[in-house]
Amino acid sequence: MKMLPEHGKIDCRLCYPADANEATPHRLWRMRNDPGAWGGREPEWLVLGFSKGSTQADYYANGSFDDVAFAGMRPRLERILKRLGALPSGVSLNDAIANPEGNIAFGSLIRCSVARQDSKAKYQCSGSLITKSFKEIPQVIAACTNQFLKHLPDSVKIVVMLGNNSSYVKPCHDLIREMFPAAFEELNEVAVRADDRLWVHVAHPSGANGHFERWMEGRTGAARKRKLVEAALGLHKDVSHGRTFQQAKLHEKPPSDSLSRSISDDTKHHAEKVAGKSVSSVSGQINLRSRVRRGKQAGTLLVPHRYRDGCYVVSMTKFDRDQVRVQTMEQVFAYIQQGYKLRMSDPANPRSPSLISPKWIEIL
Repeated sequence: MKMLPEHGKIDCRLCYPADANEATPHRLWRMRNDPGAWGGREPEWLVLGFSKGSTQADYYANGSFDDVAFAGMRPRLERILKRLGALPSGVSLNDAIANPEGNIAFGSLIRCSVARQDSKAKYQCSGSLITKSFKEIPQVIAACTNQFLKHLPDSVKIVVMLGNNSSYVKPCHDLIREMFPAAFEELNEVAVRADDRLWVHVAHPSGANGHFERWMEGRTGAARKRKLVEAALGLHKDVSHGRTFQQAKLHEKPPSDSLSRSISDDTKHHAEKVAGKSVSSVSGQINLRSRVRRGKQAGTLLVPHRYRDGCYVVSMTKFDRDQVRVQTMEQVFAYIQQGYKLRMSDPANPRSPSLISPKWIEIL
């Protein structure tokens, strides 16, 4: 049975000579043998940094183990995970990190601490060294990812990677594609689907990240990447519900009062027939998407558009009188199965939803 490492310090010496606790994988790099794992062994969410910074490495050597992971940046990381729905509103990040039976696990791409000499021959643990690592110490990254990421437990559905600069995201995507060449799909610039799970890049919670607040709360610019993550996860703006579409159970029937009273009798009769239809052929998860097929925006990702009243709109025609407003993705799916079109929009600019035919909608 596949499981993540048990909460605690990890005994791994893949990159070290016998009995040595330090190694020099490259003339400019050094690494310390201090791998660890935090949180659950069979979680739904896995959160990954790049490696331990100097603060975390010092805590590992001299402090409490439960204080090591993401030390100095936990308030920001807690906000990210609550925004995404990974961390329930009543649970603190401190508790989640220390919980060996929890629904979230924490670690890093390279489980040991690594540092690189800068131009002044001083060792640094952050900054540009992260992107240089993929070219200068690829053997370390390969050894660590093959050991800890290539055989994740089936429970893991979403991997959250900290850092969304394109210079980091691209080599990470290349790495994931290399691990899972037969099961890799790029959803957008900060999200891929591979090994039957989602891998998303979010803003780094470090205090040195000056774009963090704009990523979290903004509407344009840096927030565009957050919206792409939310679209990939199937989240709505009201993530306070604390669940994703992937987690939503398909058990509700469309309420009769959700049907528009202004639609034609024929359309209404057909809609009511669909509303009462069982969707037993679908279970567990629904995620719908499409892409713009022509023009300047060709290739742009489209997701179901949710209006201010919390509803989605499906329709057989472009006329307002034929629109049906529904409240859940189960209902949307039921109508699409019957040939209804769906209003969809660009999650980064959701102002002008388009009516998309079922033949152009992909069901994930």
